[in-house]
Amino acid sequence: MATRLIGAPSSGLVLPAETSIEIPDRYEWKYLISERQVAMVRRAIEPFCVLDPNSARTPGQEYALQSLYLDTPNRDLYRVSRERRARRWKARVRCYDGSDTVFLEVKHKDQDLVRKLRAQIPATGWVERIHRPLPGDASVAERLFCDRLERFHLVPTLMVRYTREAWMSTVDSYARVTFDRRVVCQAWASWSLDPDERNWLALDSRRSMRTVPEGVVLELKCLTAVPRWLSNAVRNLGLVRARYSKFCEGVERLWAGDTLSSVLNQT
Repeated sequence: MATRLIGAPSSGLVLPAETSIEIPDRYEWKYLISERQVAMVRRAIEPFCVLDPNSARTPGQEYALQSLYLDTPNRDLYRVSRERRARRWKARVRCYDGSDTVFLEVKHKDQDLVRKLRAQIPATGWVERIHRPLPGDASVAERLFCDRLERFHLVPTLMVRYTREAWMSTVDSYARVTFDRRVVCQAWASWSLDPDERNWLALDSRRSMRTVPEGVVLELKCLTAVPRWLSNAVRNLGLVRARYSKFCEGVERLWAGDTLSSVLNQT
């Protein structure tokens, strides 16, 4: 069945030897910009980039994606992420508009280096699959995801949705520029990817975007060496790197009082 979209603790972190071939280890930098600045960034990167195939074949050059974030009952993964510990990780289930598959993802961050392992499985029966013994053909990424699920007693916590405009370099082995818009979230405690369309809350408000009203999340992703054209664009446009986590912003938007007091009591 195709998915349709309408609009831990740092201890015990063991990374497997294999990593995703599709998503290399990379560095990611985020910036919160206005829609006016989007056009400026786009002009700066167009000589070196083309639209990602997913953006190129969709109306408006944007595609919708949705992530179900998991956490422990005590929100340990949120706390570790908010504290900006050097080594941290997140677990989520991601789907794309119209796709008949879902992705099980474990995203590690070691300082600024990001390592994401993700397993692609059929959308039909995905919940049953992750809660029963693994099939013999399960990938390393799927085994890691299910191990974290069981070991840390992860449960559905937050649903996040947004649209993405993605560009990819034509002059580097790997470099990407993405613009994320219309970021929304809702509390979600069910093993389902069908949220309540009436309960979305905006995460692109002036409050969430550090005074940028209806802002856009700009992400720059590359391997160890930052391409000169990318660093020139950042410098020439005066972009200032921002700390913005859709997961953390969503948790704080929904549970600000008890979440923040819990963090303060444990630090």
